[in-house]
Parts: sequence; structure tokens; C-alpha cells
Amino acid sequence: MNKSDLRWVISLASILLVIMLGNLLASCITGTNFQSGLSQTSQVKRSTTVLTTVTLAQQETPSNPADNPGSPAAQPTRIPPVCESTQGATLRDELYSKTFDRTIPFLIYIPPCEFFVKNQTILYPTLYLLHGLGGDENQWINLGLDEELDSAVLQGSSQFIVVMPQIPDIGTWPSDSNAIFMTEELIPMIEAQYPAQPDKEHRAIGGLSRGAAWALRIGLTHPEYFQKIGLHSLPLFDNEVNHWVSVLRDMSPSEIPQLFIDSGRNDQDLGSVILFNERLQSLNINYKYHLFEGNHDEKYWSEHLPIYLEWYAQGW
Repeated sequence: MNKSDLRWVISLASILLVIMLGNLLASCITGTNFQSGLSQTSQVKRSTTVLTTVTLAQQETPSNPADNPGSPAAQPTRIPPVCESTQGATLRDELYSKTFDRTIPFLIYIPPCEFFVKNQTILYPTLYLLHGLGGDENQWINLGLDEELDSAVLQGSSQFIVVMPQIPDIGTWPSDSNAIFMTEELIPMIEAQYPAQPDKEHRAIGGLSRGAAWALRIGLTHPEYFQKIGLHSLPLFDNEVNHWVSVLRDMSPSEIPQLFIDSGRNDQDLGSVILFNERLQSLNINYKYHLFEGNHDEKYWSEHLPIYLEWYAQGW
């Protein structure tokens, strides 16, 4: 081999060596970058998970992305704030009654925070309260009902809806129109549009003065609808006393609603209350009877609101 051939072989070997070293170096560099990329991706996922967990549990703001170079900014998960309101809402509504062929207004008290969170799934017991002769759907609110309900919430009492309708036909008896309106129109509408529990165990009806008479008439005509009937300053005709005592006598023990009867000692209708109480004693049924100081007036009913509401709330 002459010198020229030797130089050619050496040059060719040098070129091959450079190519081999270059491929080896490129392979090493590529492997390092791939491993580094995997490590970085895993860290970002762990970081995001931790931030989300902390945000859900503690409502903390995620760390600054600048503290973790190369990581995308983590988005905090929003938690609805806790409702701390202790005031309910009294709403005015109405419905068209086919029975009376006119629109009947009513007020409805909704417990605190009901409209605070969307998609509310809590269902509440419902109390239907009836006004007296000469009153309207505003009477119970004028007595301070909404304020008393808010006060009960502060004391940890059970929360419930209160519906206060205008009595369409307050002066006529015997008549089943008011009972039809209540059971076939008002109650279905309330339970379709408001968060009311649709069963007897979570419904009550009550009233003051003439509204108490209608609460008794409706409640005993349709005992399948109401667990409780509140009768505040109840005025009844003598023949009515005998009629409703007979109705109660014919009911099975499981059908008879819980009864609450009260009156003031100076009430103008005290005679019918005492007579009704005496006849009930002969039935040997469980009911509440209270004779308080006071008259047949709004001062008496307002003063005894806490007692009424405590009784309605029992078991709810």
C-alpha cells in the first residue's frame, strides 16, 4: 500500500468514527429530553390534583404559576358560599280557581336560604293558615308571623313553608267549595311550584276566628290531607259542634288529625269552644286545649304566635 492509499484509508476511518460518535451523542441527548418530559408532565398533574384538593377542602387560592416554571396556571374550583341568612322570604302569588271562576291571591313564607342555591332539593313541611272574618291573606303577616318564624329559626326550630290564602267563600256553611279549592287547586299548585313535601305527615292547616272554623271543616272533611289542625278562637254553631264530634267519632284512630284548640277567657265565642272541648272529652281522643287570658282580637293572636308555631313544628 502506498502512502496515498494509506492516507485515504485513514481519512475514511476518521469520517466513520465521527459519524458513529455523532449518532451516539444524539441518542444520549434525545433520551435525556424524553425522560425529562415525562417527569415534568407527571409533576404538573400531581400539582393540579393537589391544588384542586386544597381548593375544595380549604377554599385556598392556588400558588403562583411563577413558583413552578413550566406548569400551566391551575384554575381554582369554586364553592358556593354558605348561606348564613336567618330571614325568610314572604312572597305574593295567586292562582286561578275553576271552582270560583276567579283569581285567588295568597302569601307564602319560604324559609331562609331556600333561593340562595340553585337546584335546591330540600322539601319542607307546609302549614296552611286561614284568616278571620273581615281579614284577608295579609292578616297573619300583620300579626307578625314572618318575624316570629325568623326568630324560631334563630332558636333552632324546624323550618317549614306557610301558605296564607284568601278564603274565597268565608261566610257560607255548609258548603264544600272552600274544601274543593284547597285540596284540588291550592295544595296541588303549591306542591308543584314550591319545595313542599307532598304527603299528609308534612301538612297542617289552622286558622283564627272564622278561619279556625274553616280549618276544622276542611281538615275533617279531608283528613287524608292534614296531620294537624289548629283552631285558634274557634267560633262554631251549636249544631256544628255535634256534627264534627260525630265525624270524629266515626273516624278510625289513625285517621284523626292532631288537634290544638285555644281561646281567651274573655273571648266572645268562648261558649262554643268550651262546648266543643266537653264533647271531645267524651271521645277519649288526644288533643291540646288551652284557655289563656285575652280577648277575641289580634292582640291575643299575636301574643300567642310562638305557642302556635311551636305546636305546628313538633315532629317536623
